[in-house]
Amino acid sequence: MNIFRKIEEERGMVAKIYSDFSEFPQSVEAHFPLNKALMLSEDAPLPRAERELLAYVTSEQNKNVYCGTHHKKAYENYEKGMDQNRVSVLRKLAVELTLRPALSAGLKDEFLAVGFTEAEWQHAVNIVSYFNFTNRLAFAMDMKLEDGFEKSCN
Repeated sequence: MNIFRKIEEERGMVAKIYSDFSEFPQSVEAHFPLNKALMLSEDAPLPRAERELLAYVTSEQNKNVYCGTHHKKAYENYEKGMDQNRVSVLRKLAVELTLRPALSAGLKDEFLAVGFTEAEWQHAVNIVSYFNFTNRLAFAMDMKLEDGFEKSCN
């Protein structure tokens, strides 16, 4: 099956983060499954709200309007009832790993001290790193928000 048709069937639309790479579909064939594993998997270590928070804060730190708007909207869909101690540490990880990556290793103890598991730490590190990558894709392709982008925020 064509990767773009698969994305549309699964997500309701093909976001520009995929469609803008139509001339290099091999990259999308690798990118989409990674996004699903990190952000959409129901059995991933972090709950969806925390994943979206990491994506949003990372994009915000990079000043990436495209990814930031998508994931802020998704975060708003899931944020109810979040533990504020966890939120604070997640935000700190997103900021540090994005802006001062060499200093981020020291955050693991703090992360674990508020009750996160090793699996959640690894998941969070992957998400922030992934969004630093994805933000750069969006910048390089000068991506603008799609009409109806909200459909992909669930």
